[in-house]
Amino acid sequence: FFFNDTATTEIYTEQIVGSVRCVQETGRQSTLDLSEKVNELQARLKDLTRKMMATIAELSMLQATGIKLSQEQDSQETQFEDVQERPVSYTHLRAHETGRNLVCRLLLEKK
Repeated sequence: FFFNDTATTEIYTEQIVGSVRCVQETGRQSTLDLSEKVNELQARLKDLTRKMMATIAELSMLQATGIKLSQEQDSQETQFEDVQERPVSYTHLRAHETGRNLVCRLLLEKK
């Protein structure tokens, strides 16, 4: 709608322009606030992702260690079973005798 009075038209125009500027400034500030929040969330996400990847790497290493230990245990159990099944002569035992074992054997023979 149009006004007959130029002064009235200018006043209303200034009010409308002022309102538009206010809305524009509010929108701009909202956009800045939103951008800051998005940046904060992205930084947190990156940090959490890094921590999660480090934890996964550590778990992977622990899993590999567990598998290796399990294999070693299986191997030692097999060796133990083999040793239990075959008899060893007294001469063979004496051949592997160490100084400490010799002292123990001699002490036991005295009894």
